[in-house]
Amino acid sequence: MKEKFEEIYKSISYIENNVDEDDVLLYTLRVYFNSLQEWNTTDKIDRELSGEDSIRFIKDFTNLLSWNFAYLKRFFKEDESCFEIHSLITLGSTATVMPFILKSYQFGISLEDIRVLCRSFESIMLRNALIGTRADITSRLNDVFKAFTKENASVRPIIERIERMRTTDSWWWAYWNNTQLEYSIQGRIEPRRAKYILWKYENYLKSQGKAGYSPMRFDAIESPELEHIAPQTRPDGTPEETGYPEYDEEFRNQYVDCLENYLLVSKSHNCAEGNRPFAEKRASYTQLAQQREVVDMTEDSPIWDKEKIAHRKEKLVDFVLRNF
Repeated sequence: MKEKFEEIYKSISYIENNVDEDDVLLYTLRVYFNSLQEWNTTDKIDRELSGEDSIRFIKDFTNLLSWNFAYLKRFFKEDESCFEIHSLITLGSTATVMPFILKSYQFGISLEDIRVLCRSFESIMLRNALIGTRADITSRLNDVFKAFTKENASVRPIIERIERMRTTDSWWWAYWNNTQLEYSIQGRIEPRRAKYILWKYENYLKSQGKAGYSPMRFDAIESPELEHIAPQTRPDGTPEETGYPEYDEEFRNQYVDCLENYLLVSKSHNCAEGNRPFAEKRASYTQLAQQREVVDMTEDSPIWDKEKIAHRKEKLVDFVLRNF
């Protein structure tokens, strides 16, 4: 037992910036009792410790806890170089996902299949974060989690369930389909999610027509921030002077704080932009593909108006629906 906890504490030092120790305890509880609907670790463990088979429970649970810390070290440190795993970790919101990942390592699932599983979970968890439904995603996944055992160690049923949730119109499952996703990105999006989408969009733009393209990691962008193309505070002057239309009520409410008016930029770049005229901002849009796309979109008419924003919205909505 002492050796097991020595192993656990060694693993903690590697992953303490990625996951909380209490969360690992909860993930282990869910794997041990084979249910995503285990919530209160203290009560459950106290009952087991007071039972007749407490010694066996202590040994088995401690072994599993030790293995899970080792699996998480592998996931967050060694295998994180895989883009699909890096993407899921960057997204966050993985409390429902991690018990599946831990089982995958425990059952000897190949890294390639784990990457496919992470890509599938990235899609449904981003949808869940954007849509913000009160529907319980855990209960929709619990039966496939229970069925995911060493004897039936295939990720295919899990991926098929997620695909059903993404595409169905059946009322019990339809909270995460394309209709709900498209509706969720019509207005303001939480900045962390907007940065995530624009990072993935950047990789999409850069990959077009380029064989063997290696995607850019999120941490390759220096302190990524959101830049409002049309600034929140309009500079003084006419549309011809500023490059922005008059800020009527519709423009302020529907066009300023929205995904299609955001660019992903480094912090230093964003600090330099402010509410300058569009022509000055446009001249600085040289670093990322999405910045150059805005330049190309305004080549003939260098005014960032409702029409341009609506055109970019079409591109971004199509990208999100096709890729998530």
